[in-house]
Formats: sequence, C-alpha cells, structure tokens
Amino acid sequence: MSAPMLMTYPVAVGFTQLSDHIAIRSDWLGAERTVYMDGRDHPPSNERFLQGHSTGRWEGKVLVVDTRNFVDEVWATMPSGERKHLVERFALSADGKSMSYSFVLEDPEYLARPVSGGGQMSYRPDLKFGGIECDLESAKRFFRELQ
Repeated sequence: MSAPMLMTYPVAVGFTQLSDHIAIRSDWLGAERTVYMDGRDHPPSNERFLQGHSTGRWEGKVLVVDTRNFVDEVWATMPSGERKHLVERFALSADGKSMSYSFVLEDPEYLARPVSGGGQMSYRPDLKFGGIECDLESAKRFFRELQ
C-alpha cells in the first residue's frame, strides 16, 4: 500500500530529516518513502514507483509533500492509475508532541472528484518498530481473495 492509506494506518511511523531528503518509515510491511527536499522535479511519467515520487517544501512550519508517478495498485479496495496525484500536509504542534496530517488525492481515472482526509499522529518514543517484512506470497493470496 502507498500513501495516503499508508500514512493513516495505525502503526508506528518514523521521520528522519537528512540533508537532501526526508525518510518516512512505516512499521507496516517495511514500507519506506523518500521525500526529496532539494528542489528537484518529478521524473517523466513513465518512471513509476510503489510509493510514488515525492518532493517536499516548507510552507512556514508545515511540510507540504507532492507525490506523483505511482505504479498502478489496489488502494484498500480501490484501484489507482498512472495519473494519481497526492498532496499531503504535515503540521507539528507547538509542543512537538503531535502532528496533524491532511491530504488531497486526485486520480481522474478512478475518482470523479478529489478525496481528502487526514488525522493526528502522536509522538510516542515508547513504541518500537516490529520489523515484520511483507510476505509476498501471503500478500498475493490476500489480493487474489479480495477481488
């Protein structure tokens, strides 16, 4: 699964800011995202990635992430296409102990209009990543049975 579903799943999520990107790691099936913060453009639309290609910028203290170039996938029970476009906003609270998350998802191939949503993330240093990786055979069975 990719964002936004990945970001709203109730598991530990870690953010690491490096010199040219922010790494987002989810404790769900080893999912990782890279948000490039160096001003680069998205690659050509024929270069597609499971987590899409994410670029970020700061609007004041809010991280705005623009993601395109997703592979075709099943998102929950809804497919997504090559023109899926996601804009996310991450806003840290004044005390640094929570973060609001919001998104707008467009996919003209499958959605009649944009979908928006979001939630809250809490700072929980007591939670540890479980490190359970995705079992591809189990995942394939799950998605076959879902159809």
